[in-house]
Amino acid sequence: MTSMQEKFLIIEKNSKIYLVKQVSYDKKRRKYSVSKFSENLIFEISNKDIIFTDITLLDCISLDAKIRYKLKDLWLSLIMDENVINFRVFINKVIDFYNITSLIELDSLILSFNEDFTYFKILDKNKVYLNSESIVTRIELSLSKKQEKKSLYDSFLKDLSLMKACDWSTYDSQIEEIIVYLSGGTKYSRSFLESVKETIGTNKYSEIILHLKSIGLFAENFEPLYSTLKLNSKYSYNKKDIDILASSQENEDQEILDAFTIDDQGSYDFDDAISIKREDGAYLLYIHISNFSSLFSNDSIYIKDAKRIINTIYAPSGNFNLYDRRLVDVMSLKANSIRPVLSIKYKLKDFNIVSCNIEKNFIKVSENFTYEKFESLIESNPDYAFIDKFTENLKIERLKEADFKFFNQEINIKFSKEGMLVINQVEALKSRRIISELMIIANLHCSKYFIANGLTGIFRSQKKSNNLETSIIDENPPFCFHRKVSPLDVSIRPEPHYGLGLKSYMQITSPIRRYFDSINMWQISYFISERRALYDEKEIQTILTTMLPQIATVREKSKKVYKLWILRYLEQIEAKNISGYIYASLKDKYIVFFNELNFFESISKEKCRNLYEKDDFIELSFDFVDIQNLELINLKD
Repeated sequence: MTSMQEKFLIIEKNSKIYLVKQVSYDKKRRKYSVSKFSENLIFEISNKDIIFTDITLLDCISLDAKIRYKLKDLWLSLIMDENVINFRVFINKVIDFYNITSLIELDSLILSFNEDFTYFKILDKNKVYLNSESIVTRIELSLSKKQEKKSLYDSFLKDLSLMKACDWSTYDSQIEEIIVYLSGGTKYSRSFLESVKETIGTNKYSEIILHLKSIGLFAENFEPLYSTLKLNSKYSYNKKDIDILASSQENEDQEILDAFTIDDQGSYDFDDAISIKREDGAYLLYIHISNFSSLFSNDSIYIKDAKRIINTIYAPSGNFNLYDRRLVDVMSLKANSIRPVLSIKYKLKDFNIVSCNIEKNFIKVSENFTYEKFESLIESNPDYAFIDKFTENLKIERLKEADFKFFNQEINIKFSKEGMLVINQVEALKSRRIISELMIIANLHCSKYFIANGLTGIFRSQKKSNNLETSIIDENPPFCFHRKVSPLDVSIRPEPHYGLGLKSYMQITSPIRRYFDSINMWQISYFISERRALYDEKEIQTILTTMLPQIATVREKSKKVYKLWILRYLEQIEAKNISGYIYASLKDKYIVFFNELNFFESISKEKCRNLYEKDDFIELSFDFVDIQNLELINLKD
């Protein structure tokens, strides 16, 4: 039984209540020394902390002393009468309701009260507030979801511990948390992620990803960055939708022109082709553009995802296409396939353009050449040699009016047959110049066609860069910096493009890869057939206003994807040093261009022992590659 000298109180601290035993009282300081029930630790309280003193229960041991009381039953009995109860009244009602006869039982009840915020809360020292029925329902639902989440956590970790593939489809939430963590985000359960690492047996970033791929939780081409950038290869239509389109392609008994394509090794999205033949002492040269305007329209289900991606983003692990790969195959100008095209038809004599017409045709592609293969055929084939000379002349004449006379060689990053990343500088082949100049002239003459026929289109322009600074760095191969360059403009206004040296310009030659090209393709194709515009000025302007802000975002996504794979390459070769050239010197940092890898990075001037000027060569070291944050850690000269 409780000793007559012992006094027990209920106190409140930080909206929680405690059963304590009074040890002593300092009258001068008006402070009580107390200890929590069943604890020996003594601490001080003031009179204002005490909320209940009249405790006369026996201190006997009860078999049910450690039970957790069901506070819902109590809440249901009280909520019918009132929402606010004086604390003393509340304690007495609690004791009566649960028939509490011992201090141990009371302490257990208080423990349950502190742990469960569903039904009651203390907002001051005199009152207990009963939550409303709607609040209780919301809290119970939330607690139920938390319990369900915990169960899924436990189940997920159990399956993960098996170290083999299983059905991960029920763990979307848990997988999303792992992706957030791997992507450098913060909205994940730290305890859960620590458990994941412990279960896998590693806390190394790359090893976690490799293991989760090995058991099928992630696809082989999964990258956390893709999730962060919201890049995926999921589309709003299915195979059946694509099959319907494929079966609708007919040539309507038109003449079928023989054609060929020239693209990179491994390409599959062939959206331009060439035909060439001699006729009456002249050449007929056709530049064909994939024309899928009769397959589907701009308001179809196939366009939703194209609007999201806007421009195809390329990566060694697989591209992010505007359209499902199966649909790309339906539109692509593949060998041995008959396809509808827009044709820019030139009559050429002595390397001069005699006439130019734009028409709709059907072609059958005889071969999909690689650049290297076509290069090997130029000298032995008179027709190909003619195209070579024609495009060489085109470039010479164009560059006379162009701001930019020199462009850097492209860098190509791919997987080898052995699964290793390899980097190659794209060789400056004649075949590449042929395709580049043919696409430029095709885009030029399509822009002229739009202007001549009063068609609204999406034009590209660039004002003259009057203060242009160009530095050519004598490397192998040489490269250049262009500074103080006028920005590109995309609008419905046909204006000069001084960067290319053209009086007007639009892009239409890559409708499979670029969404804006397809808008121009639909517009001109409809006009050729119907002699009227498909879109008026307001409609095209609406498309631009809606989507132009996304262009910069897509460009940044593409840069980040490229940088991801460059850093993976550096990680693969275990690099610790890297060299480049100073592009710009800012107040507190340098912008460095790594020409051999074709990417920019900044370095704090505090990390540099030397001073650098624009175009200076700089050698840097770093501790390691941080793939998660796309950084070279501790970069210094």
